[in-house]
Amino acid sequence: HTAVPVKCKEHPELGVWCMRQRDDYRERFERYNGSNPRKINRTKVLMTDERLSKLRELGYSFDDPNVVRRNQLWEERIEELKIVRERFGDINIVKRKDNHLEYKL
Repeated sequence: HTAVPVKCKEHPELGVWCMRQRDDYRERFERYNGSNPRKINRTKVLMTDERLSKLRELGYSFDDPNVVRRNQLWEERIEELKIVRERFGDINIVKRKDNHLEYKL
């Protein structure tokens, strides 16, 4: 995959570079759509058509890897919740004093 996190242990410089590509992509999108919520000061957009094309050829994801992971976790938890409801008939989950979760029957 190409969702390299900023704090990539194996390749720390690559993680930072990937973050910069996502930022440059967002900046390009904001400029072309007339929005500028982050007060962009640069006079030149660094994400050129050529760079964008090269990254897309590699299957590069411009999505924030943290957001991607949170979305994956959300989908996993929904599936778990469905299993709990099927098994127990409801989704009444309570937290015990020892911080373990149990299902209220």
